[in-house]
Amino acid sequence: MGERIYTHGMADERRCSRCEGALHVGFLEDKGERGSIAASRVLSWIDGQAETGAFGGAKVFGKERHAVSAYRCGQCSHLDLFVD
Repeated sequence: MGERIYTHGMADERRCSRCEGALHVGFLEDKGERGSIAASRVLSWIDGQAETGAFGGAKVFGKERHAVSAYRCGQCSHLDLFVD
């Protein structure tokens, strides 16, 4: 399966923030505790300073989550992250 290149119209096309190269869409995987496949999920962005809960994890209950889109530059391999 080939890579998908992000194109969202000529005026809105995102370019690499480092070299202006074409961006290839992808995602960042969060493997969860101890790399469990069952805990695999897509990375989210949450507004505000991170707070640690009683068991060492982040306090996220009731906070709005936003999916993170990751794009890799085909020219320099730099990663750019966006919340859409």
